[in-house]
Amino acid sequence: EQHQLTVKWGFYTDVYALAATLYYSLTGEIPVPAPERIWRQLHSPQSLNSKISNQLNEAIEKGLIIDPFNRPQTVEEWLQLLTDKPLITPNTFFFLEKLNKRIIVDNKRNIILISLVILGIIILLMLRKPLCDQRFFSSPLSSNICSVSEVKFQDYNSINYEFKLQYPETWKIEEINKNALQPWQLKFYSEDGKEPIMVIFVEELNELYSLQEYWDEIIKPRLNNELKEATIKSQSPTLIKLKIDRDVKNFDHNAYQINYTENPNSELIEGIEIFTVYNYRGYHILFKGDKNDYGQYKSIAEKLIKSFEFTIP
Repeated sequence: EQHQLTVKWGFYTDVYALAATLYYSLTGEIPVPAPERIWRQLHSPQSLNSKISNQLNEAIEKGLIIDPFNRPQTVEEWLQLLTDKPLITPNTFFFLEKLNKRIIVDNKRNIILISLVILGIIILLMLRKPLCDQRFFSSPLSSNICSVSEVKFQDYNSINYEFKLQYPETWKIEEINKNALQPWQLKFYSEDGKEPIMVIFVEELNELYSLQEYWDEIIKPRLNNELKEATIKSQSPTLIKLKIDRDVKNFDHNAYQINYTENPNSELIEGIEIFTVYNYRGYHILFKGDKNDYGQYKSIAEKLIKSFEFTIP
């Protein structure tokens, strides 16, 4: 309708402009102009950016429907397609409607300006209250976007290996049974992750070790071999406390932590490893990643580690 002077414009015109702006922002591609869509196909946003969720993809496509009467008729109606909860308050939307009525839209420049103003307000509101339940994107949870307090965690309980913890609901886990070549492992992946973000190893011990003996006789020689090119930030491990859940009471359990950096293939990797012993078993909690992943997931990893508790069968 922006290309036809005889067609009446309305709020549904703003919806098209907003959807087109969002399409370009997320894909880097300009949507096919409406008059050309008779013979040219408009690719779905999700086909150009796989990180776009189904809900967001559908909202953009509905906002770009050619027939204005099959399109969401108001900006508020279109916004409801983006989220199950209102992104803007009734007072804010009343202001937007009043703004639209006051401004005389007599050319394409004005309607684009209005669309950008509305989109800017939406973005500001989204930044003010991040959507941590990933309605918009299926990308990994990031502490740069959402605070840890807004991330939803769920319980994991290992009866065989006598521990429990909490991890983000959007993460996937994989258990790898022990064999002659490797110990039992529990791997944590983000939604789109191909490599694990965190790993917990549990190895069977032939004798009962104290924590210091376990460090001196098993862990330290192993680290000297595995982390030859890494920079360990402290030559002595840091003593930390894990928990033992017994009869509804928590008891402290000693563990060692090291922080290190390594530079394989000229890529900076940062890592945290925690070691302890419990009932003839050695437990390792490993978290590491490149500069971006380490910064994104560190606060979540720390909360997962703090939730780790040994259980008494």
